[in-house]
Amino acid sequence: MIEKIDIKSFYEEKEDILDKLSEFKILKTEIEEEKTKKEKDLSQKKKLNEKIKKLKKLEDEHKQEKSLKNKNQEEIKILEKEIKNLKSNIKKRENELNNLEEKYKVYERIEIELNNLKNEESKLKKEFKDFQKRYEDKVLQKDLLLNKLKSLKNKKFNFDESLIEKKEDYQNRYVILQKVFSQKEKKEKELETKKNELAEIKNILEKLKKEIEKLTLQKDKLEEKVLIFKFEKYRSYLKENTPCPLCGSKNHNFDNLDSVSEDDINEYKNLVNILEEKNKEFEDKKIKQNILESEILKLEGEISSLEEEIKQNYFDEYKNWIEIFNQINEYLKNKNEIEKLSSLIEEKQKTLQLYKENIDDKKNKIDEVDKKIEKLQRDKKELYDGNLKVDIEKISQQLNFLKENLEKNEKLLKTKEINIAKIEERLNTLNKEIESLNEVEGKKEEDLSLLEKEIKNLETKLDEIKKDEGIFEERIKHIKQKIDEYKKLKKEYEELNRQVNLLKILNDEIGSANGSKFVNKALGFLIDNLIFEANKILNRLSNNRYSLSIKEKLEFEIIDHFIGATKRDINTLSGGESFLVSLSLSLALSEISKSSVSLDTMFLDEGFGTLDKDSLSEVLSLLQSLAIGEKMIGIISHVELLQSEMPDKIIIQKRGNGESVIVKS
Repeated sequence: MIEKIDIKSFYEEKEDILDKLSEFKILKTEIEEEKTKKEKDLSQKKKLNEKIKKLKKLEDEHKQEKSLKNKNQEEIKILEKEIKNLKSNIKKRENELNNLEEKYKVYERIEIELNNLKNEESKLKKEFKDFQKRYEDKVLQKDLLLNKLKSLKNKKFNFDESLIEKKEDYQNRYVILQKVFSQKEKKEKELETKKNELAEIKNILEKLKKEIEKLTLQKDKLEEKVLIFKFEKYRSYLKENTPCPLCGSKNHNFDNLDSVSEDDINEYKNLVNILEEKNKEFEDKKIKQNILESEILKLEGEISSLEEEIKQNYFDEYKNWIEIFNQINEYLKNKNEIEKLSSLIEEKQKTLQLYKENIDDKKNKIDEVDKKIEKLQRDKKELYDGNLKVDIEKISQQLNFLKENLEKNEKLLKTKEINIAKIEERLNTLNKEIESLNEVEGKKEEDLSLLEKEIKNLETKLDEIKKDEGIFEERIKHIKQKIDEYKKLKKEYEELNRQVNLLKILNDEIGSANGSKFVNKALGFLIDNLIFEANKILNRLSNNRYSLSIKEKLEFEIIDHFIGATKRDINTLSGGESFLVSLSLSLALSEISKSSVSLDTMFLDEGFGTLDKDSLSEVLSLLQSLAIGEKMIGIISHVELLQSEMPDKIIIQKRGNGESVIVKS
């Protein structure tokens, strides 16, 4: 903790002591001179005369100070009287100002109310105009509706006349047309039934076909078994290592042939009978299918003929009938519209009446507001009369002027009082000096020794002060050093605090006990960079169709921009698509690693066989552009098109036993 030192008071005390010491030294010198000249009466007498002159001078100065004091006291009385008058005037002006301010507040209230009423009047006039415009619009709408109603009634009358004339003719045509449509509809239903029946027969034929195939297979197996059993009696003539006359084999492995039972023979005969029945049923259904197909073709032709007949003979009548039907609907619609318009006109009449009432009401309100405005304007004129604000400003200025004068006079009064106090202090000092001079003659010797003693004390005190001064200067120097050190430490603290904040931010981002946070962060940056580079390559290889993105658990997913930027799992990619993605990632990894590791050579093993012709061409173009640069690309592949595109190649041929040989380079 730095000790507080009142340096100013220290130096003031020092200066005071030095002044006193200087005075004492002067007195000492004077006393020594008086001692040396003590024997000389003339000199002593001269000295006494000087003292007397000094005494008279002090008495004259005392009289002047006393006169000045009296003069200042008179001025103080005058100032006090002026201050009293000023305070009285200020109070009077403040009362006047308060009264005027009250009047001004009333005036402001009237002004606000007047503005509000004017705004209300403006609003009412606007509403009045709005209602008037709406009323005119409604009248116009009513006239339009009445005209429309009249037009619709005329249309209705004309339509009624036309409809009566054409009604009987169109009714006859409609009956004929209905018969034709009925006949066509009957044929269509019959056709639908035949088609359903044909579909059912086709299903039965399919089932019969499967059953016949199954039964035929069973029959063939049993037939083979029976046939083999028939040759059993010839088996006994076969000898080991002697060729069979039928097949030529020397090994006869039919020692344990399955025997054919009576049940097997019966089952075989039963299967033959069932097959004959199924084949007969199949043929019958096939014949029925052909008949149905012929009937369907015939019905379709008849329906087509009816449709053609309708088109050729009844199309105009049908069109006219539709037109009449539409006219009837239009008539019904117009009838409903006439009813609605009549109802709407009644509503408009009521609305018009309401608007009239609102307009009258707004007119009355506007008249009332006009009367209020006139009254308030009269009150405002009576109250204000054009001079209220000027009077308030004038009195406020006078009040401020009086307050300023009061402050000046009070300051002057304080100054005079301080001067009187100083004069009284000076008078006391002069009185003491006069008394001291009166006594100096008798006490010179005694005073001299006292003065010498006091001088010694003062000199001792002066030495102590000088010593303290050195200590204080040393302490001040030490304090300044401490302040400089504090500033330096504060600057270091601020720098350390800034570094701590940076470390805290860094710790929040990547800090953890096992370093996993940093690894994840670094891995995230690396993967983002990898995906960015890979997407540039993948966009080129896939004609801007595919791009890679990363999921939360650092898993890749593919974005298909040809299907609305749909996200797909990597596992859903085809072989060729997977190869393009792998190739893009490999090339991107080599690109971002070149700053720390030199990857001048790269080998790609297979994967090209999964690509289509366009993708293979794009991959070759990319690899050739890389090879032109700083990289050497090696491709291992069995794809002939790829081999033919390579300027330099090594062909490997297998020899067997796990060995291979270079046949061409």
